[in-house]
Amino acid sequence: MITGKDGMGQGDIELLGLIGSFTGIAGAWISLFLGSVAGTIAGTIHMLATGERKIPFGPFLALGAMSYVLLKEQLIHFFFIF
Repeated sequence: MITGKDGMGQGDIELLGLIGSFTGIAGAWISLFLGSVAGTIAGTIHMLATGERKIPFGPFLALGAMSYVLLKEQLIHFFFIF
């Protein structure tokens, strides 16, 4: 909202909806969080190395979803019990 540009494209929103339909609301939120953290780390490294500012967010959403599916019990315990 500050820059006046869209941060997520329509495809990212549809992918997150698909992730949510398979993993539920907790899985969608955790996947979004994990994807954002992974994208921030990878994007910062990529930006410092190459100077490019745009990277796709979809692969990081997929990484977050895969992490959630594989580590579901540990992640739910970490995010909702802590």
